[in-house]
Amino acid sequence: MKIYVVTEGEYSDYHICAVFDDKKKAELYCAVREEKDFLGNKCYIFGDEYMIEEFDTISVNIEGKVYYGVRAVIYEGVGDAFNDYTTFRSVSPILDSVTETNRYCRCGMRRKNCKIYAYAIDESIYNDLKNDTSAIRDYIKVRIKKE
Repeated sequence: MKIYVVTEGEYSDYHICAVFDDKKKAELYCAVREEKDFLGNKCYIFGDEYMIEEFDTISVNIEGKVYYGVRAVIYEGVGDAFNDYTTFRSVSPILDSVTETNRYCRCGMRRKNCKIYAYAIDESIYNDLKNDTSAIRDYIKVRIKKE
């Protein structure tokens, strides 16, 4: 199947405006936005000329299992603002672990006593936590206390 991507701009201003599965609709979209009055002035001031780029879609059949996890990088004695709490996905099973290491923290200083906590979670917990840093932090702190 082919798709038609309408783009506008150049370099850092280059962006996608719309995507169509019908070339005539993509051309109509461009024509409406580039319409000129009888004097040749643009009726709509949107910017640069619109371009239509054509792409073939591909069908991908990928098999396997997705594993879900939650991770914290905690710098001892630095303060919670420099710690990092995140969810992640993996194609490999996630083992609950605690790793002690020396790393650079967000302030750019090399810190000793850094611990990386990783815990396997199920998909429903992942979906509840994935966009909420404070909920991830609270979840990990509860898991750490159980150890």
